[in-house]
Amino acid sequence: MPRLDLNKVLNDLEVKLQMDPWEWEHRCGACDNFCDPIKGYSQYATKKCPREGQVNADTDWTAFNCPDFYD
Repeated sequence: MPRLDLNKVLNDLEVKLQMDPWEWEHRCGACDNFCDPIKGYSQYATKKCPREGQVNADTDWTAFNCPDFYD
């Protein structure tokens, strides 16, 4: 079995994302305005999602700088 280089593992982007406890805040699923396909809108929604049907809960809203992200 090959040995793992701990520095390589800890500096890997996927590992960093998995270990970051606040990473989920950058996902559309954290937004109160996100429309879940099964549950619909949250009771805390203030607006309709501008990308309803185009994004899922794991979409990174910072990639397109969503103006309606609300948490």
